[in-house]
Amino acid sequence: MVKKVSLMAGIGLGLALSVGAGAAQEAHAGSQGEEAHSQEEGGHGAFKNEVGLFLGNTRKSNHDAFTVGLDYLRVLGGRFNLGAFVDYASSGHEREYIVGGGLWVEVVEHGAVLLGGGIEREVFGSEGAHGTEEAEPHGDKTLGLIRVGASYVFHFGSDGRWGVAPQAFLDITGGNDAWVLGAALGYVF
Repeated sequence: MVKKVSLMAGIGLGLALSVGAGAAQEAHAGSQGEEAHSQEEGGHGAFKNEVGLFLGNTRKSNHDAFTVGLDYLRVLGGRFNLGAFVDYASSGHEREYIVGGGLWVEVVEHGAVLLGGGIEREVFGSEGAHGTEEAEPHGDKTLGLIRVGASYVFHFGSDGRWGVAPQAFLDITGGNDAWVLGAALGYVF
C-alpha cells in the first residue's frame, strides 16, 4: 500500500518558481500491519523525491506568456515537502527567468498549497527585422518575488509513481504581479 503526497511541480506561467504540488509516495517495509500503522502515522518510506515538468501560461499586465519549468520536490515528513523550481516564460515583448523554492503543505489527500519565494529576471525587447533585440525604454529588471499557489495531483501508472497536477500560482513582485496557470507532469523516485 503506497500513500501519495503532493506533487511539486510548477514551472509556471510567467516563469513561476514553483515546482508545483508534488506526487511523492511513501512505502514502508514490513508486514501489512506495520505498513498500515506507518501510513496512519504519516511515515515516509522509499519514495522521497520527485521531479516535474510544468507547462502553462503566465498572465501579467494583460499579456500572456507561454511558460515552461522544471521542479524538484523533497518529502520532509508528515504533510510537509520542500521544493525548488526554475521557470521560463516568453511573450512577444518580454522574457522571464525565475528561480526559487518553497514549502508545500498537503491540506487534503493529493492536494497542497505552496508558500515560496525567489528571483525573477525580466528581459525586455522585441525581435527586430534582422533578429537583433531592440531594448525598450524601461530596461531589464531583476525582482524578488513571493509565490503562493495550490495544486492537486492525479496519479496514474501501474505503480502510481507518475502524476499530473493542475496548478495555479500568484507571483507577487510588488506592483507587476502575475497569475500562472498550467499543469505539471511528475515522477516520484
